[in-house]
Amino acid sequence: RALVAAIAAWGKVTQGQLLDEPKLGLQSIGADAYERIIGLKTAPLFELASELGIRASKRDHLINLAKQYGRSTGIAFQVCDDACDLKQAHGRKWEDLNPKMPVSLKALKLKLSPDSDIITSETYENALKLATQYVDEAARIAALFPPTPVNETLILFPKICCNAILAECGGSQL
Repeated sequence: RALVAAIAAWGKVTQGQLLDEPKLGLQSIGADAYERIIGLKTAPLFELASELGIRASKRDHLINLAKQYGRSTGIAFQVCDDACDLKQAHGRKWEDLNPKMPVSLKALKLKLSPDSDIITSETYENALKLATQYVDEAARIAALFPPTPVNETLILFPKICCNAILAECGGSQL
């Protein structure tokens, strides 16, 4: 079952990567496209890690909860990674982030600053707000697990993980 879960996760990652390719990906980008892509491209590996931990504990009835936790944590992590790119590109055009402009970046621009081609501090702050929503969601999900010595770690991990990546780029903490 763990091997099947790993293969399925990598299948999702591949699907997300294909959706992100400008020539192969989404032809119509809507408001949910960014989270849809990173929900396939990044989150499945966090889901898998969470699922495998539950499988190892032989508490399979918690697998769906673990996957939800992993998904929220993975999305928060990717948003923070992208926020670092935004911080470093402050004052420049979105296209300066990546000349080939993956679909996910086009979708992120639509989500964070649809009326501006310039990356501003407000763009960065909007990315942090989005990440915080997913960090908070992961913490809410973690609180639903039965009490164990690691519950507090599960609740804090998404924020610690995101703050670590934000610290690497000199960004604000969540």
